[in-house]
Amino acid sequence: MRIAIFGAPGSGKSHLAARLGSILSLPVTHLDDLFWQPGWREAETRDFRDEVAAAVNADAWVVDGNYSRVRDLVLARATWAVVIDLPLWVNLWRVTARSVGRRFGWRAVTPLPRHVQADGEPLLEALRAFPPVIWRYKRGKRDVILYEIRSADLPDERCVVIRCEEDIARLVGDLRRPTDMTAGACPELIDR
Repeated sequence: MRIAIFGAPGSGKSHLAARLGSILSLPVTHLDDLFWQPGWREAETRDFRDEVAAAVNADAWVVDGNYSRVRDLVLARATWAVVIDLPLWVNLWRVTARSVGRRFGWRAVTPLPRHVQADGEPLLEALRAFPPVIWRYKRGKRDVILYEIRSADLPDERCVVIRCEEDIARLVGDLRRPTDMTAGACPELIDR
């Protein structure tokens, strides 16, 4: 099983990827870990694509992230595509809570990408940068991702759009059931 997870910042991509990886005993790759280099520098496209190609060449995995420069590699190998499409206010709240939580250590949050953990996350820059990124995702990038998923060679029943926390719980529950993961695992969540 190869599961690709997409969604706006703050949608819970990394959290869901970790949960599914744990439940299904699959290796997890967070694309942010491959993209962000020390000092918050972006990886060179060729290096990034090479690392992602190596990760998705495995027989089984969970990958989360929205990077257009590698989406073709991920979708070419994915056997499942999950898009987390929560309300805008949820994404904004989670990104704010995550950034503030990282800065002040108030609660367990998604860790920073591995190469920038020592650098920390500049709080004001994060709070200023994420809302426009979320808005652009909601106003266009989401539709591009959905189009690319529809264009990929995936059966409809393996393309899932999650719109609320209950959908996430249902997906996790369905994937925990001992099945061969063929058609119909979560048909009520499909949005094609």
